[in-house]
Order: sequence, then C-alpha cells, then structure tokens
Amino acid sequence: MTTPSSLSSALLRIISQNIGPLVIAQVVSFAVNFLQLIYLARILAPGHFGIISLALSIQFFAMMFTNLGTSFMGTRELVVKRRYDPLLYWNITALRLVLIMPCIGAAVAWLTLSESDPALSVITLIFLFTVIPVIITPDWVFTGLEQMRLNSLVKILVSVSCFCLILILVHGQDDLLYVPITYLIATLLGLFVSLYRLKTITGSWDFQVRPSLWITYIRDSVRLGISSYLVVAIASVDLIIIGFLLTTTEVGYYSAASRLILAIHTMLSLIVTGVFPAVIRTMEQRPDLIRGLSPYIIMLILAVEVPGCLLVSINADLIIRFLYGGKYLMTIPVLTVLIWSIIPVTLCHLYTTLLGATFRESVMMRFLSIHLALLIPVMIGGTYLFGITGTAMAILVIGFVITALYACVFREEVVFPGRKVMALAVITIFCFALPASVSMWLNLDPILLRIIPVPLIIIGIITLRLLPFETIIRSLKIGESEVKEFM
Repeated sequence: MTTPSSLSSALLRIISQNIGPLVIAQVVSFAVNFLQLIYLARILAPGHFGIISLALSIQFFAMMFTNLGTSFMGTRELVVKRRYDPLLYWNITALRLVLIMPCIGAAVAWLTLSESDPALSVITLIFLFTVIPVIITPDWVFTGLEQMRLNSLVKILVSVSCFCLILILVHGQDDLLYVPITYLIATLLGLFVSLYRLKTITGSWDFQVRPSLWITYIRDSVRLGISSYLVVAIASVDLIIIGFLLTTTEVGYYSAASRLILAIHTMLSLIVTGVFPAVIRTMEQRPDLIRGLSPYIIMLILAVEVPGCLLVSINADLIIRFLYGGKYLMTIPVLTVLIWSIIPVTLCHLYTTLLGATFRESVMMRFLSIHLALLIPVMIGGTYLFGITGTAMAILVIGFVITALYACVFREEVVFPGRKVMALAVITIFCFALPASVSMWLNLDPILLRIIPVPLIIIGIITLRLLPFETIIRSLKIGESEVKEFM
C-alpha cells in the first residue's frame, strides 16, 4: 500500500526534477543578464544604450507575435501524446518562420518612414534576425517531453556565451554593432545544441511540413497567444512610446531604471510560478481558504514591499550612481517613481494567479485588455507633458487603478485587511511622511532622509511577527484521507 508520505516524496521528486532546473536556469540567466545590463550601460553612452533597449523591445514584440501561443499548445499536445511528434514540431516551426516575415517587413517600413537613426535601423534588423534561431529552437518540445534539464542548460549556455562575447567584443561606443551580433551568435549556438540533442533523443529528423495543418494550429493557439500579447504589450509599450515621442538618449535613461524593475518583476514571477500549483490544489480542496488567507497575504506583501520601495526610492541617486555611474543621473527620478509599481504588480499577480487557478482565462484577458487600453493614452499624455518621468507616473497610476478594479470585482474572493491596512497607513505617515516633510522644510542633511525608512522597516518586521503563521499553517493541513485522494 502506498502511503501518503511515499506519495509526497514522489511528488517532491517530480517537482524537483522538473521545476528545480528551470528555477536554477532562471536565476543564473537573471544574474548574467543583470551583469550584462550594468556593463553595457557603463560602456555605452545613454543614447546608444537607448538604441539597444528600443531594438530589444521591438524584437520582443516580434518574438511574441511569431509564437502566437504555439509553445503552450505544442507542449500541451506532447504531454497528452507522451511522445515526440515530428509533424507537430516541424509545422509549428514552419508556421513561425512564415509569421516572422511580416514582422521584419513592418519593422523595415517603420524604420524607413520614420527616418530614424541608421544605427537603430541596422541593429533592430539584426535583432529581428535573432528571432529566427529562437523560433526554430525546440525548447517547447523538451518541456513537453519533460526534458527540463536540457532546456535549462541551453538557456544558461545562451546567456553566458552572449555575456562572454560582449565582454570580448564590446569595449566602447564604436563597438555598438557587436552587441546584436553577439546575441545572434549566442542564439545560433543554443539552436545547434538543441537540434543535436533533439536528434539524439528522437533518433531521426523526419522532416514533415503540411501547410493544411497551420489553420488548425492557429485556431487552437490564438486564444492562448492573445493573453501573452497583452502581457508583453503592457510590459514593453513604454519604451516604444518613448522611442516615438522622445529621443533614443531618453530611452536609454528610462531603460536603465525599467530594466532594474523588470529584474525584480522576474523574481516575483518565479515566486508566482512556484506557488501556482499549490493555489490550484487549495482551490480544489479548500476554496474557502483563499478568502480567509487573503488579508494576511496582502499584509505580508505590504509589510515587505512598502519599506523596500521606500528604501530604493529615497536612495535612488546612490543606486544609480553605483550601478551606472554619473552619466545616468536623469534616471534617478524615473527609478524614484517606477519602483512603487512593484506593489500593484504584486497585487495583480495575486488576482491573476487566482483567475488562472480557476481556469478563468477569458476574464483575465478582459482585465489585460482594459489595462492596456487605459495605459496607452495616459502614458502618451504623461510622456508628452513630463518626459520619461511622466511615463513612469502613468505606469504607477494605471497599475493602482487596475488593482482597485480587481479589488472591486473580486471583493468576495479576495478580502483586503481593511482596518489593519488603514492602521499601517497611519503609522507610515507618522514614521515616514511627517519626518521627511520636516527634514525638507528645515533643509536638514540628506543623510537624515536616507534613514527615515528604518522605523518603517521595523514596523514591517513587527507586522510579520504579528501575522498568525501558526494558524495559517494549521489551516493548510490536510487530513490523511484528503491527502490520499489528492495524490
């Protein structure tokens, strides 16, 4: 007889084999890409850094368009079939190659008609060509076959090789063209390794292309792809708007801050990915539990993030000077504002995780559409009136508006702490806002402003200590019969 403990051990072993390598790869890639970001920002002028950032945003849009949700659809099909399907792989790949052509054509038309910087045009085109090896790489096949370690190794290989090539080739402003070339070489290396391993695992290429299947693939994947498009658009539209309205130098200033925030968002997404299965199980077994735990989850988020955001906001000048140097001083006000977007992003993750766990993708799509529809005009107006700081303010304002909309619509499922949050807000005013105002009125040494978050951090620690973790853990315990049923 299989005991719950043995089943739990088996489950943990599967999770460690599948999720563990992906998390390790994500962390290593994050660290390498972060170091690469800092290196390029220091080596290149803000204008050149802006060109790279804008070109990467265009590349990102192209990658998501050519994906069209086919990765999710293909992985799902392979999981169901429990075997490699060459017809599925080669036709999805061929469909993606066809879809990349209008992307390249649209980019060429835009760059030509806008009379943009020639360097931006050339670099954007090279980055677009890096999409080709990316869409051919069978990463989703390895995911469907549960070859997670192989995916992780390829991801680490691409990140590390790209960074090493940049260190070797890029030493100043004259080496700007080498940046997209290093990306192209690294992605080609990842493609060759992936195809070699695919041949080793499957035993043959078995090349098959049937255009008659493409309509079916598009129909099955487009719904999955729309949500991905909306997420990417929300995350990347800021750089595109700045590129249209302002200069590449301002794109560089803004990107230096936004990519720091993106790094934090990436780490948050790892946490969400890790808890997502647990949320699904909880919703199946104890649907009432989310409502009971939600006030404590929100208190936990606020207790950690509010002091952290304050600390970064007040010390933004020190952070920017340390990471990027004195030539990125225009980035300081952007980071001061944009860091606060972490709070609405995290709260929105709470709601989207709930929607995903209850299979309400259509509801999620509507919220993402509303988010984008509100964000674009407000961001255009903010950017036009206040420059890149206005762009950051637009993201922050709309983020809190969408969070409030989530809270109103799902008030029966996710409960805010109410009085506890108000009490925390009052304490925050007395511990931060009031001393900060007095310090600025009296023209006191700026060092005093930097230590103002300390009492709020202490309050955050006290809040964490007061949370009934023992009660929460006790409420999550499942009886032996329920464990057997679940397993």
